[in-house]
Amino acid sequence: MSVLLVLLAVTLSGEDGSSIPSGPAASPQVKARRIEGAAAATGPTISYEVRYVTMTDLDWRGKFDPKLIPVARQGGAAVWAADSATLAEWLNFCQADSRCRIVQAPKVTTPAGGEVSLTHGEVIHYVAHLERVADGPINKASKLAFKPEIAQVHNGIRTRLSSGRIEEQGLRARFLIENDRLVSFQASQYREMVNPLEESPVEPQGLFASGVNRLAQPHAASLAATIQYPVVDSARVDGEWLIPTEGALIVSLGSSLKKGKVLKEIRNEELVVIRYRPDPGASPTPIAAEQTAAVRPTRLKSPAAN
Repeated sequence: MSVLLVLLAVTLSGEDGSSIPSGPAASPQVKARRIEGAAAATGPTISYEVRYVTMTDLDWRGKFDPKLIPVARQGGAAVWAADSATLAEWLNFCQADSRCRIVQAPKVTTPAGGEVSLTHGEVIHYVAHLERVADGPINKASKLAFKPEIAQVHNGIRTRLSSGRIEEQGLRARFLIENDRLVSFQASQYREMVNPLEESPVEPQGLFASGVNRLAQPHAASLAATIQYPVVDSARVDGEWLIPTEGALIVSLGSSLKKGKVLKEIRNEELVVIRYRPDPGASPTPIAAEQTAAVRPTRLKSPAAN
């Protein structure tokens, strides 16, 4: 009688568990919404306009540094204020570079004191834990299954804007911006022996019965399952800053290196551009609604300089 083996296999990466899954189901997205409970928010109605910019050429800093006003530095992240003329010139500079990617988030309208959430990226699932289901102790069972516990990690940027109040020179608001970049998955295997069911042995018959009987007897088998551990590179900025009325805040979440073709390294810098506009005639974005736009490289019209 052969051993009864039951194994549930869940694969979300390559054979070694180190690759990052991709495909239509994991396409990056931009989502924007008002936070539940914001109905009690006060203040004049405003709209947030947020762009996500990925730069591969860091020379822009040398070109624009004299024109930007430093606001904050936290670790590898930095925040600048830009007037409308500098913002228009900077966006034109970005759009002239074919390697630059600009993504426009859906506009979110809210009372100034309300809280909004924006996410740019993708959610990736992985096997974080294996629940052992067996009819005996470890290495003593004859029936064994692994029930995977699926966890998720966000690969991208999450932004929260809250507690805004109008001042003479713009909107002062609370910022929390987090960038989690999934580098890879590390993998570890759990292995266990499974024993045959205890049944009557097969009786030998015939000239070669002894050899056949030995081959026919059930043997212990080894089962293995993979657990995954995400490797994440994170950056974060947190503070209360002023968004100029006729300009924007530009937030850099730092640069990262990744391997390119022919042993070259590619350096990317992730930036978030945040503007606001008084919008007294507009209705606030419904709290229950969530707007979604697929991420694609985009050529956007630059704001006109006043």
